[in-house]
Amino acid sequence: RDHVYGAAPLPRGEAYPEAYWRFTRLGHIALLGLITNWFGSSETAIIAAHWIYTLLLAGSVLLAVMLAQNLHKLIRGKAASSKFVLGSTASALCYIGSGIYLHLTGNLVSEVPALFFLLLGATLLVKALQHNSAGLGLLSGAVAFITYTMKMEAIWSYFAFACSLCFA
Repeated sequence: RDHVYGAAPLPRGEAYPEAYWRFTRLGHIALLGLITNWFGSSETAIIAAHWIYTLLLAGSVLLAVMLAQNLHKLIRGKAASSKFVLGSTASALCYIGSGIYLHLTGNLVSEVPALFFLLLGATLLVKALQHNSAGLGLLSGAVAFITYTMKMEAIWSYFAFACSLCFA
């Protein structure tokens, strides 16, 4: 079959699983397409994409530290101690020194923007709960949708995190 009932036909010769795979990374493809649109189809675009993804990964590490400290404040009701801050910072530095971080820095994979938006959405959700802010909660949901477009499977981490906050 070339198409699903009620849906637009697939491009000529393309099977269903190939079209599905592209959809699961639609945000990632759109991000790389935006970079290519800005810089053209050139080496400059590749270098720009590399640096944008490197900044997104570094931002992810900062968001992870912020999320840990905000979670501590939400659950304990007070700011994190200096030992907690030191521990979360040391964990971040260990991650930066790991092979996984090196692998993600050197490749334009969908995990990088998905991780950034996942942590941004989770941080916004915790902030929304701290300040009882519906606006931040809605923004967190919008960022969760962006996470879904970057890497479909990443949304389950957001849902699991949100559900665990309900029982904290």
